[in-house]
Amino acid sequence: MSGSAIVSGTGTKWNSNNPVVSIGMLLLIKHNNINYPYLIKAVNSDNELVLAEAATFSATNTTYTINLTEPNNNSDAARALVAANAYIIYFLQNMDTWLTDTGVVEITLPSGTTVELKSIKALQELTEKTNKAVGDKFDKNNIVQEAGSADDKVMSQKASTNILAKKDST
Repeated sequence: MSGSAIVSGTGTKWNSNNPVVSIGMLLLIKHNNINYPYLIKAVNSDNELVLAEAATFSATNTTYTINLTEPNNNSDAARALVAANAYIIYFLQNMDTWLTDTGVVEITLPSGTTVELKSIKALQELTEKTNKAVGDKFDKNNIVQEAGSADDKVMSQKASTNILAKKDST
C-alpha cells in the first residue's frame, strides 16, 4: 500500500476465506503502532482490496485486522445495506458524469479499474454528424428492399419474399 486506495497482500485469501471478506467491512491497518480504520470498497482478488478512500500513509509488511460481522444478524444486514447503498451512490455519480460531461469521460469502477467512455453528449454529436453526412443519399424506408439478390446460404430479401408467398398460398 503506498498512499493509494489499493491494498495488496500475500497469502491473504480475502476472496476464498470463510467468512469471505466483503465490501463494507472495516479494515484496520497498523502504522506507527496506531490502527487506522478504512472501509473496504471492493475485493478484487485473494490478494487485493480497494479501500473506500486512499490511505493517508504508505506502508509495507504491516499488520492488519478485518472486522468480520456474524452472518445473518442485524449488523451483517446493516453492513450489506450500507454497502449496497454505497454502490448505488457510486453508480449514480458515474452516470451523472457520463451524462453531463463532454468528450471522453473516465469512469472508475468499484474494482479500481478506470475505463474511458464517450459521453452521451459526444455520442449525440456523433449521431448528428452522421445524420448530416448521410442526408438523403438513400431512401431510408426502402433500404432493406435492395439488400441483394443472394439466394444461397443467406436469408436474402428474395428468399424471405418467396417463403412468405408460399405460406400465403397454402
